[in-house]
Amino acid sequence: MNKEKDSIADYLFYLIILILPFEEMTTVYGGSMTKWIGLVFFFFSMLNVKRFYGAFPKILIYYSLYMVIGVTVDFIRAPYLNDSTFTEFSRPVLLLVLMLVSYNLAINGKLKHIVFCLFFSAVIFSWLQFLEIDSGATVKERIGYEKFDRVAVLESNQNSAARFFSLNILLGIIYALNLLKSSIMFRIFAAVSAIVGLYALIKTSSRGGLLALSFGVMCIALTAKDMGQKIKYVIIIGAIAFAAGTVIMSDTLFRYRIYSAINTGETTGRTQIWDVAFSLLPDSLFFGFGTRMHLVTIGEHLGLSQRATHNTFIAVLMGTGIVGFSLFMFFYGRTFLCAWRSRTVGINRVVFVWFMMAFAGAMSMNMECCKWFFIVMALALASERGMQRNAPPAFTQK
Repeated sequence: MNKEKDSIADYLFYLIILILPFEEMTTVYGGSMTKWIGLVFFFFSMLNVKRFYGAFPKILIYYSLYMVIGVTVDFIRAPYLNDSTFTEFSRPVLLLVLMLVSYNLAINGKLKHIVFCLFFSAVIFSWLQFLEIDSGATVKERIGYEKFDRVAVLESNQNSAARFFSLNILLGIIYALNLLKSSIMFRIFAAVSAIVGLYALIKTSSRGGLLALSFGVMCIALTAKDMGQKIKYVIIIGAIAFAAGTVIMSDTLFRYRIYSAINTGETTGRTQIWDVAFSLLPDSLFFGFGTRMHLVTIGEHLGLSQRATHNTFIAVLMGTGIVGFSLFMFFYGRTFLCAWRSRTVGINRVVFVWFMMAFAGAMSMNMECCKWFFIVMALALASERGMQRNAPPAFTQK
């Protein structure tokens, strides 16, 4: 294992992860904090190219080809180009760099560092949501004559925030229950963080976020090494689900939204969007409408400037056609296999559960340009190659 100490570039990369919740809120000279810190990181990372970019897993070639298709079609279909559209079109390229750096650090003994940076980032975000600090993105929903808040802080989206809180909740559950060995103080911290994260999620009233979290919690049982451990996990998960469900159903707005989905099949317009998307697909079947321009295409048919698909995989299909979709799914499938094969080994359990939660979240949310989504995929790719050689998990007792 590479025992090289953390450099300035390492700490800058960790900082980028920690401030992910703030990137939509704070801009400096027209760019987000992550953009400017990212530029400084890139400069320092060039001082040690091998450490940050030296290993390029072959499976990333498939993502790269998918990326090239989407970006190329974007530039072809765009009616005009300016700084804003260029930035939007370049996002898949930046995500590739993000994955590559995450992968290289992870296989060189820094996987735990990245996992806990994501965790602490989600913890900070959860506390801000719990305390409703800077809740300017909150929206009102009416039930009868009463209005209820769907809280969102830091100018975030309720649905995307709910999935980010789940990173905190899932790791918190795993450590709080000592499914990964840790000190008693960290177990208490993890338990409190998970509870705060759950209340933060409830404030969003996000049904998709709840489904993603529920799927992630169920997948904890798949990390068991033997049948006895699996039965223990199932009992624990059942108890957690019952307790969490009781709390969630005590929230008037969340309860109403759940019953509305069950009784009426209401999906806040998702099925209409999907119908439009599939009706348009034959017009550009092989290479799609562009990673970003497909939003405009769908929006035009719905009387809007643009409209997201609210499904990552449909977005990939619309953006890059069946050619790009096939490339992306091959990459995604290989990533899943890496996470699956190493799911019972140390902190790989957390990576696997996060991966599965993100998969469920991607079914009702656009995550194809979500930074933490691709960081988790990079960690999953690295889990087979790097984690078995790493030291025991952080915060362990001697």
